[in-house]
Amino acid sequence: MGARLEGPAVVEEAESTSVLPPGGVAEVMSVATAQGKLNVFDFAFDVTRGYTFWSGVIGGAFLTTATHGTDQFMVQRYLCSRSPGDARKALLVSGVFVLAQFFIFLVIGLLLYVFYTGHAPAELGAITVGGRVQTDRVLPQFIVSHLPTGLAGLVSAAILAAAMSSSLNASAVLETLQKEEWLIGTPQQLIEKISKLLADRS
Repeated sequence: MGARLEGPAVVEEAESTSVLPPGGVAEVMSVATAQGKLNVFDFAFDVTRGYTFWSGVIGGAFLTTATHGTDQFMVQRYLCSRSPGDARKALLVSGVFVLAQFFIFLVIGLLLYVFYTGHAPAELGAITVGGRVQTDRVLPQFIVSHLPTGLAGLVSAAILAAAMSSSLNASAVLETLQKEEWLIGTPQQLIEKISKLLADRS
């Protein structure tokens, strides 16, 4: 029989398993506003600043061209469309989902910033190298240290599933390129054997 939690112990247990800072949404908004984290656009022409409107436009243009214009993984989606109009719709819908995805990323980053700067700054020492916090390790640190066991496992499984999906998609793209571009003029039976061999090794 497990021990029952009563009174203050229940509150303490609930706070320890919360994915929000102890102050909740009100604290997040207060700290974010005070630190200027909710400033959406920065139009400053300052090349020493890493995140401005202009760097986002220029960098985003190159990034979008690479991911949505030349990446075989995306291009094959357009080629599977029934018409050029459907391909354009697929591109626009993809942009909407990417925008929502980045919004979620920003919200998660904001929550982590408020939590660690206000409630657990000492824990950042474990992921600080050369006086700089390794930002790509903040979320894993939070998952391991603060999420409830079941939720931590679920998030970890989701991350692994996403990584495996991307890896399998990349393998499929490489297999298609090798088959269609390098093996032109090769008998179909030999192409199928080579494709199967490449797919098994990848």
